[in-house]
Amino acid sequence: MIKDKETLLSYFIKSFPNFREQWESENNYNITEDGTFTVAGLCAEFSQYYIDEYSLIDQRQKSELFDIIENILTSSEMNRDLLDLSHSLKSCFLVNISQAEAGDLSKSDMGKKMRKFFDEWHVYP
Repeated sequence: MIKDKETLLSYFIKSFPNFREQWESENNYNITEDGTFTVAGLCAEFSQYYIDEYSLIDQRQKSELFDIIENILTSSEMNRDLLDLSHSLKSCFLVNISQAEAGDLSKSDMGKKMRKFFDEWHVYP
């Protein structure tokens, strides 16, 4: 189960191996000099990866990703320890992809809670 930023990062790298290169890149400004990062920065960086690589990500990976996000959003209502993850996934992943074709194409993979939030921000033509 994904319970914090470290397990989320591990999931992203394991499930989307090409994300590791982007995450470890010198161009990733979401990691501080001492190697620390915030969950918001992680979600923002992953959103850019998702937008850029959307067509290369297989459907199974997309479905699993959105199932996990939906689970975190739902679980955070009863488990306050997940609120930081939930808020960051909404504000730094879903909002970012809502303005891109990748987000528009992902709507059918989203669960009810995620889709409700996404639709409030969705501005892609």
